[in-house]
Amino acid sequence: MEKSNSFSLTVVLIMALLGSLASHAQATHSIAQLLGFNPQAKLLIIHADDIGMSHSVNQATFAAMHQGSINSGSIMVPCPWFPAAAAHYRANPSLDLGLHLTLTAEWRDYKWSSLSASGPAHGLHTDQGYQYSNVADVVENASVNEVTAELIAQIEAAYAAGIKPTHLDSHMGTLFASPEFFAAYVAMGRKFKLPILIPRQAISEQAPHLLDGLRANEIVVDRIHMATPSLEASQWSEFYDGLITNLEPG
Repeated sequence: MEKSNSFSLTVVLIMALLGSLASHAQATHSIAQLLGFNPQAKLLIIHADDIGMSHSVNQATFAAMHQGSINSGSIMVPCPWFPAAAAHYRANPSLDLGLHLTLTAEWRDYKWSSLSASGPAHGLHTDQGYQYSNVADVVENASVNEVTAELIAQIEAAYAAGIKPTHLDSHMGTLFASPEFFAAYVAMGRKFKLPILIPRQAISEQAPHLLDGLRANEIVVDRIHMATPSLEASQWSEFYDGLITNLEPG
């Protein structure tokens, strides 16, 4: 299978976690301090997204989680292997699994559709009735009402499948691509009382004012590091060793 845009499918995201747990604490305390760590501490989350996208992703991710090499992960509800991911969660409910809210189907020959709509006559779908392959097309064609309906459908489907998600995040960063989409994302966290992942860099580039007024469970991370498809498998170990060695405080 082949990607059709610059956003990479990433099984492992390494996130340097630093930010604010609430807007009232942003001026004086980092997450490290609020958790009782020294401000110079390095807090590392190794996070696997795209669970449910395929059988191989499920197998690799759950094996890594059970071996202790991955801290957390997030599930793509509209994808073909979501039922298998949900079944694994039900058998292992202590796993730290959130929802990778999905508005794009980026693979060239492997597609899925939205839960809240069917067919091509919808802002979330191509003429073939699948989700768009890139973020720009979603921003151009989908209304915030359509996006909101789809996010609710995915979250409710996860609960109906027996999943109790620990957080929400965004596949390919689609929900960080416009202020309206970001507002819908924040609203989902508040509606379902779930922490949401917010990358400081992505939001600062789009609309920095959106970081104002965030609540305690709307966690802002300073940096997200990932390997891209251009990196050969033989280079993965060297890449991650170097990345961890050179992590900055936070």
